This record gives sequence, C-alpha cells and structure tokens, in this order.
Amino acid sequence: MSEKVTAIIPAKGMSNRLPSKNTLEFGESNLLVHKIRQLKQVDAITEVIVSSEDDDILTMADKEGARAIKRPYEYSAETLPFQDFLYYITGEAREDHVMWACCTSPMVGADVYRKGCKTYFEKLKEGYDSLITVMEYHHYLLDKDMKPYTFKWGPEHRNSQDLDKLYFFTDGIQLAPKASMREWYYYFGHNPYGMEVDLKTSTDIDTIFDYLLARMQYHMDDDAMMAKGINSKDGEAVYHYVLGKMISQLSDEKLAKALMEMPDGKRANVLGLIK
Repeated sequence: MSEKVTAIIPAKGMSNRLPSKNTLEFGESNLLVHKIRQLKQVDAITEVIVSSEDDDILTMADKEGARAIKRPYEYSAETLPFQDFLYYITGEAREDHVMWACCTSPMVGADVYRKGCKTYFEKLKEGYDSLITVMEYHHYLLDKDMKPYTFKWGPEHRNSQDLDKLYFFTDGIQLAPKASMREWYYYFGHNPYGMEVDLKTSTDIDTIFDYLLARMQYHMDDDAMMAKGINSKDGEAVYHYVLGKMISQLSDEKLAKALMEMPDGKRANVLGLIK
C-alpha cells in the first residue's frame, strides 16, 4: 500500500445543538474552509473529500479544491446507522489510507496532521492498526451511583495530577487503512496508537461555549504574544490581546480602528455595552 491518505470531512448542513456549526465564521473564513486549507498543506494527504447534503457546503468545498460528494438522503437524515455511512463514504476514497477530519476540531493544524501521518505509518510497522489523537485526562470522576471512579475517599485521596493516567478521545484525527475501516465499520481498530495532543489542540466544537472558546484560542499564539511582551499566563493581558485581534477582523474598518485605539479597559467596557 502507498503511504498516501484521503482525508474525509463529514459536514452536515443541519445540527440540532449548534445550528450550521460546520460553516460558522472562524479565522479568515469559516470552519469548513479553514479545515480544507489545513489539510491541503499536508503532502501525505492527496485527496480531501467533503461529504454533505447541503449544496452551499458542497459549493464551498469545490471552490477550495476539495472533492465535494452529495450525501444521499438516507445518510443525512440518519435513518441508517453511522456505521453504514462510514462504510459508504470510505468506499469513495481513492487512497489506501483514510483520515477522518472534522471541521469542529479547528485547532488541529497542518503540523499536527503532518506529525499524525508520519507517526501513523511508523506505528503500522510496529503492529498498531490505526492512529487516534488523545489527551491525558486527570479529573475526579464518579460512577452512576456517585461512588469514586478514578480516585479514593479518605486518606488514600490523591491530587488530580497524581491520579492513574486516563485518556480523552479528542476526535481530532482518526487514521486507518481504508480496507480495515470498511471491515470494522468504524474509524479506528482494536489496537490504535494514541498520539497525545494538548488541551488547545483537543478542542472540539459541539456547543456555543466550545465555539467561542475556539475563536479565542485561534488568536492565542504564544510566540506572537511573547514578541509583544505578553506573558501567556497573564490572564488579563492575554484577554485584551485576544480581544484586540478579534476586533481587528471586524468587517467595519472604521469601527475596528476606533476600538483598537481605545485603552484596554475602555474598549472592554464599550464592547460590553454593544453586547
């Protein structure tokens, strides 16, 4: 098998929890376009498929050089199980390896995809059957009966950072051989390699709160902040820096300029009044 990858972006037009979430404004475009552009920067990814029932989404995908495939009604209406959709859409892939890449993971950038592809092909040779992105999870969990699940009561209680290591599945990258995905009816296997990512990269947009957080994270560039003398752990300084970056993207240039010239405190007050 060649070491080339087809990336599949599932992008329904409808979403109950967050309407039109796949095309919400993000960065210099929207979540869909942002994701296509990230994937097209990766040499190992030779094909990007966008699957949607929505004609506007398909038009956007086509303009960005992705392969736009109209999703049949029975899959978009969810009258059939997800596994059937996965089997159908992976059958459209031209390469031997398939990556599931969601618009709703916008902080998974080209560098992470490059690392993911490189690591995946290395780990296949070591006996792993797929690759997924994960994040270390250190939190106090209770079971359904309100009993400690990841910790213990009393003298055996430990600080969260000392709890047994668990992992959170981030939905950032799922990468496996096409034939295996179709055999499993799933996007990773029984022996996946977990590639760890940080909290920022793990962001998955499912609610309005996730979306607002991701939009702020987009501008939280440690190197850029350092160049301006901003400590990335100084909450107030980072807040005003990010606020300024978001203001600079406003479509009304005169309003954006006026807001940018205001002192930080006054600008925050004005934005509060506008809201």
